[in-house]
Amino acid sequence: MFPTIWSSLDKNKNPSATDLKKIQSFMFCKWLAGDHRTIFDANLFNQYSDIPVENQYNLIKNKYAGKIRNIKYVKSEKDDVDESTITILCSHFKISIEKAKDYLQYISQEELKYLKELYAVRK
Repeated sequence: MFPTIWSSLDKNKNPSATDLKKIQSFMFCKWLAGDHRTIFDANLFNQYSDIPVENQYNLIKNKYAGKIRNIKYVKSEKDDVDESTITILCSHFKISIEKAKDYLQYISQEELKYLKELYAVRK
């Protein structure tokens, strides 16, 4: 999938129709959002989600092939958060994992220590 996506920036490469069907629109848009020149096109594709991926690919190829050399794929960030702490926050406050990660910014270390001790006793 990714070699086909990257070929949209090369004038000389023409992938087959089966290769184009392997591209997922979400992944293509996420990749396009990695460059300030193509982010508006990614937004357009997200707004009009009924545009076929083949047409999205061809638009990018005709507009940017030869003008942009590479777009880096933005990787998701890894959390350095202790999973047991997240689990404790989720069960104590009855919130989702995402909310628990947000709560970590606002909870003091003393309160976290208290909650860990509180839930350690129950187990």
